Amino acid sequence: MKIAYLNFPRYFFKRFLTFVFCFILLNKICFAETVIIDGKTIINQPTTYQNVTLDLSHGYFFVTNNATLKIENAEIKGIISPDNPYFLNVFDGDLTLENNIFDVHVKNIESSPKKSPFYRTIHIRKGKLSMTGNYFTIDKPYTVALLMTEKIPTSGFIIKNNKVDNFHGGFMLSYTSNALVSGNTLSHVSVTNLFTLKGHDNTFIDNTVLFSGNNNVGNGADIIDSNNIIFNNNFISFGSCYSMVVLRSQDIFIDNNRIIGGITHAIYITSNISLYDAFHTPFMILAYEDNNNAETYKNKNISITNNYFGQNRFGIAAINVDHLYVKGNIFIQKFMNNSSRQFWTNTDNLFQDVINLDWENNIYKEAFVQNITENNINGLKYVLYPSRGGVIL
Repeated sequence: MKIAYLNFPRYFFKRFLTFVFCFILLNKICFAETVIIDGKTIINQPTTYQNVTLDLSHGYFFVTNNATLKIENAEIKGIISPDNPYFLNVFDGDLTLENNIFDVHVKNIESSPKKSPFYRTIHIRKGKLSMTGNYFTIDKPYTVALLMTEKIPTSGFIIKNNKVDNFHGGFMLSYTSNALVSGNTLSHVSVTNLFTLKGHDNTFIDNTVLFSGNNNVGNGADIIDSNNIIFNNNFISFGSCYSMVVLRSQDIFIDNNRIIGGITHAIYITSNISLYDAFHTPFMILAYEDNNNAETYKNKNISITNNYFGQNRFGIAAINVDHLYVKGNIFIQKFMNNSSRQFWTNTDNLFQDVINLDWENNIYKEAFVQNITENNINGLKYVLYPSRGGVIL
């Protein structure tokens, strides 16, 4: 005798299990516990929050005593104000953030695109950070940074696959070493996006930076007083300041990146930037002033290889560099006439006090224009970009 329900197709059972799983997941999301954090909430022992809503409208976490705070699959919402200056303050401990949504609101803080950020969502004084798969958004631009560290050395940060939108400063790592910053997307972030000051052995790979500066001031990437930094496979597009700055650093490896549509230089290497430079980033004023020997300190061993620079105002400019290696890059730019093109692609004009220059197999192409009445014949040519004298088409 056959029992009918034993003959049901197997996929009905699978669909039933899928329904049960989705019901349970939806139930957890819709009825997640709300935890209200009031005032300075001290974390001095291992603490975990999972699948909850954290309300930080009137409070923040203070991690100390080498404790660990882990927040996973949570919604973190709240207000940053002069009375509540951050969400997470790691004074001494470890912080792990995985697959969370941060919804930051700002109260009684003025938008100041040309001032350094005083407020920050995450502040690391001493400890470790693992931050993966989170989404960070803020309702008021030019007010609050996302992540900042201090002069106390930190090491081993992992910052992967996060999305960041509208903050006044992205990943601002000072005195940090052996950090991995990978697979993140930062959009409309002012002041700076990918930042390392007095760091070493940090790796920035596979990141996307869109509209750096948020149509005001702010660079896509800043490498300052640092050494042994890897910057590979990143995409920086439509920056309203420098796309990338290298300042007083050595052993810097910039490979296989795409930098497109910047208002000024794709890469600017220098030992000093004037505080009166129209394109300087305000946060870095202290960084610029920090080295009293800036005028004599040279960048050393800067490698720029296999990158694509598309329609930035300028390509690469370098000042005060000992050993600059530029190989296998593609430059696509547009100039009004031959004399402008030759002048602005001439390394004699773009490079100053550069010794031991290795320039190999770099390619130039004239950008196309949309105006059909203009001759685009030069846009069909790929030519070798000479080490001196500028491009002649």
